Amino acid sequence: MKTFEERRERYMRFSMDRRVGHLSTNVNRLALFLEQEHSSDDTFYLLRETQYLVDWTSLEMNLENQVELLELQRQLSRWKLKWDQIWTDDLERQKVQIQARAWAEKLLSWMEELQARR
Repeated sequence: MKTFEERRERYMRFSMDRRVGHLSTNVNRLALFLEQEHSSDDTFYLLRETQYLVDWTSLEMNLENQVELLELQRQLSRWKLKWDQIWTDDLERQKVQIQARAWAEKLLSWMEELQARR
C-alpha cells in the first residue's frame, strides 16, 4: 500500500480539473459507503483520505474556492469527531450522505468549469 506522501506526489502531477474530479469522486464514494454500510473502518479511512485530497487540491485553487474547500475540510473534521454516532445512527448517516452528495455535485461543477477553461 502506498503512503500518503507517495499518493500526494502522484496526485499533484494531475491537472487541476482531474484533482477536483478525484476529490468529487472520493466525496461521492463516502456517501455510497455510508449508504451501502461498508465497514466503519473502511469508510473512516476514506474520510481521512478525502481530507488529504482537500488539502492537496486547495494548494493551487483560487481564493474563493480555497474558502469553500476550507468549509468542506471543516465538515469532514466534524464528521470525523462524531464518527461513532454517525455510524450507529441511521438518521445521522443519512444526513451525512445528503451533505456529501451535495459537496460531490459542487466539486463536479468546478471540474467542469476548469475543463471548459482549457
